[in-house]
Amino acid sequence: MNDFRILIARLEEVEVRIEASVQVLLQSSASQAETNKELLRREYQRVEIVYSEVVKLTQEMADEYSLQARRGSDPRSFQSMLTRAQVRQEFQSHKPNIQGS
Repeated sequence: MNDFRILIARLEEVEVRIEASVQVLLQSSASQAETNKELLRREYQRVEIVYSEVVKLTQEMADEYSLQARRGSDPRSFQSMLTRAQVRQEFQSHKPNIQGS
């Protein structure tokens, strides 16, 4: 009977240790998740900034090409415009994976 009480006491001690370990793991996981969430938020902001700059530059280029076309630019400028447009389309067709620094 005495051995049984010793085993029960040890089992309770093991249970307390397991619960403590689980709490530490949960807190650690929550901390890591919060850190990762913050890092992703910052990266998303950087991507949004780059995206808005690309959109702005694209619009500026489109406006400039439109202006040149209305002015009746010489054929060489028009050819340059077509070449740039083809390069842009080719670049976009490859769906590049651009990573920031």
